[in-house]
Amino acid sequence: MKTLALILVSLLFFNQPAAARLVQPWTKAQMEKAADLIVVGTVAQVRDLDETNSLGWTGCSFRGVETTFNVLHIFKGSVTNGTVVLHHYRFENVIPPNAPSFLELKAGDPTRYLLYLVKDGPSRYAPVSGQIAPALDAVKVYTGTQPLSPEDRKQLESGNQNPPSSMVLPPKDWDIKQHILYPLIVTNKPGTYVLQSVWIGMEKVTASTGWFVKTDKDPYSMNLHTNKVLRFDRLSVCPPGRSWFGLPVDRYIWDTTIGQWPEQTYRPTLPSDSELLAMQDVSAVTNFLGFKAFMNLTNGESIGTCFFTPGPYNSIDTMDVVFFKPGNSSKITAILVRRARCLSH
Repeated sequence: MKTLALILVSLLFFNQPAAARLVQPWTKAQMEKAADLIVVGTVAQVRDLDETNSLGWTGCSFRGVETTFNVLHIFKGSVTNGTVVLHHYRFENVIPPNAPSFLELKAGDPTRYLLYLVKDGPSRYAPVSGQIAPALDAVKVYTGTQPLSPEDRKQLESGNQNPPSSMVLPPKDWDIKQHILYPLIVTNKPGTYVLQSVWIGMEKVTASTGWFVKTDKDPYSMNLHTNKVLRFDRLSVCPPGRSWFGLPVDRYIWDTTIGQWPEQTYRPTLPSDSELLAMQDVSAVTNFLGFKAFMNLTNGESIGTCFFTPGPYNSIDTMDVVFFKPGNSSKITAILVRRARCLSH
């Protein structure tokens, strides 16, 4: 009887496929800890390499690939030129039993991917979980509805990001009508609307002049230059003729955890930093804002406004600008600009 049992065990063991594998997908916590870079991006280019690898599959060879992503948002690490190159593999001639879980990526696909990556040489990255099954964990479609993990929020609040991702250029064929918020941008029906998801981003200083320039020894200056997490979950459309402290308000986005306050008012387009820095007198600022901006106080005064506009890939671009002039002068002597690109979560 013992002999029969041993024979049965032997048959069960040795009849398994030669390339059988047991793959346990990595958890989000494991990937966040091990990754050098965590980004959201879209596929810009896919290029086959003059490289093959069996990855442990006897009699098989898989083709090496480099895929370039346009980076839309960064949760961890940093990138250059707004892109990141991913090294991975694809099937070439045959798909073996118990095959790897490779990525199927197409150039120009607008699908957003969430990538957990580790360095793979000086100029490219690889999936954090390895090359066998990146489609199971390290590179997955990003729906924009996943809540931020404590690790993600810690990264945001610590400011461990590149300059605002609004510097990433939108696709040439991008149309505001494609934006998920477009119906709320064009409606004339007053009211407060619950957004389909929460938009979150990191606001950073992108330009400063005069006494707004960062000074490490000045607590006020340090506070102005501290990165700030922005959060929006409501959009309010105002009745005709509504204004807020003189600023015409058509519609604005706000955060229910803070309270209803026109944090960012809608503007069809946002001026560049160079355009804002060129506003060197009161008349230029008045023309930009559309109302009398200063009251000519003798001790000097500043005016600050916040705007938002829909961005590509259902993002929201924000801009906060402050102008300062001394006393009764008409000259603008200091300007501070802060920007963010917020993504839905």
